[in-house]
Amino acid sequence: MNTPDDILRWLGVLQPLAQLEPAKREILIPGIRILPRLRQKEMLRAAELPGDLLYLLKGEAKVERAEGGFDVFVGGKGRALHALGVQGEAYVVKPITEIELMAVNAELVDMMLTAQQSESGREEGEVTDTGVRNLLGRAFAALPGLGLDELAQHFTQVHAGSGEVILQQDSPGDYYYMIASGRCSVTRAVGGSVIPLAELKAGDTFGEDALVSDAPRNATVTMKSDGILWRMHRNDFITLLRHPLLHTLSVPDAQEQICTGAQWLDVRYPAEFQHDGLRGAINIPLNEIRGFLPALNADKEYVTYCNTGRRSAAAAFLMSQRGFSASLLAGGLSSLRRAESGGGSRP
Repeated sequence: MNTPDDILRWLGVLQPLAQLEPAKREILIPGIRILPRLRQKEMLRAAELPGDLLYLLKGEAKVERAEGGFDVFVGGKGRALHALGVQGEAYVVKPITEIELMAVNAELVDMMLTAQQSESGREEGEVTDTGVRNLLGRAFAALPGLGLDELAQHFTQVHAGSGEVILQQDSPGDYYYMIASGRCSVTRAVGGSVIPLAELKAGDTFGEDALVSDAPRNATVTMKSDGILWRMHRNDFITLLRHPLLHTLSVPDAQEQICTGAQWLDVRYPAEFQHDGLRGAINIPLNEIRGFLPALNADKEYVTYCNTGRRSAAAAFLMSQRGFSASLLAGGLSSLRRAESGGGSRP
């Protein structure tokens, strides 16, 4: 039987879970499931648990891939320190000996990794100015075809009180926000528990995830103090910011870009990249992107990717803000694996 302490020890070695801060790993524990043991001649299809990452803790197992081929994993060692497959990948787990699997909510992990990497990558000096034009000047200095004064006219000022809910999880995306003063907490409800994801401060932005992906809000944002926010309506965001700055590529289009000279850019943690990074890719974690920009070739085209597209969207958006030609692989490695299952080839 695995106790919370046992699970916490696993979280300290399994990847990319081990990259999370210790306090964030503890937050994951209530939502983790240790699955009933599987014996020889039994099997588990990943499609039965589509929202989970599966880790092999004990025993030996054969993992058959939908696109053909198989891998053998030994619990708690080597390749088994990583998930058996990325979210959305089709595969079947067949025990060689009796095995024990752990299931972890994939979306929650991805959100926590994105929040942690984005949080740790913030620049000093982005947190004090209360003028929307100055905030915009730092965030969108390279925005093509639109002056900052004109852009500022599409923001309205909102005074928010401590405890006020600004965004509600699962609600439609309506506004993009910049914090002029005050602090906000970002939380997500999972299985009856409220999971803290991040804390935002003056100079930070939020609300773009739903507007970039045309999906419901994936978290709740609540004011921790009185503050002043500047917000832009979704229609203006899509027209003025998303269309000029965020370029999404399908798997075939991304592969074509690479073949014509673009560079794969893996924005995950090094341990993830070393496990299944794409051939020819360079690895710059999201939290280090800002510091590495001066060293990158400004004349090069970059195609960013992560596991699902969440972290790579943040990276591509940031790079485009700073004047780089950056696109993202839609759906990340998950979409690439699905394409492989349909007969595509790995780049």
